[in-house]
Amino acid sequence: MKKALLFAILVLFCVSCSNSTRDKIENTVNEIVYDNIKKIVENPTEYEGKEVTIKGNVKSSTNIQIVKFYYVTDGENEIIVFTKSAVPLEGVTIIVKGKVSQLLKIDDSQVTGIKEVSRE
Repeated sequence: MKKALLFAILVLFCVSCSNSTRDKIENTVNEIVYDNIKKIVENPTEYEGKEVTIKGNVKSSTNIQIVKFYYVTDGENEIIVFTKSAVPLEGVTIIVKGKVSQLLKIDDSQVTGIKEVSRE
């Protein structure tokens, strides 16, 4: 009888632990932290060459035979994203992973963008 009771307690303990662990894993997956577009644009040297993940809406897109790019906005700030794939449709919400790169610098003016690695 004691062995059966001990076994039942052990099983309940294991089940409760596995549910807790599963919940922690699901919460971690659901709590993805995206890089801030404003911080990237305002501090380009800090992000230069680093891989970032941003989320926003496609503001506009351009597909010329030799270059494809689109702008992603978080509602207040925007950044240009260069891609080798087809450009996404305007207005869609998108998650982009890519490397930050200084695209153009003339005197004190510069343009910083992202070279797309993947997108969802």
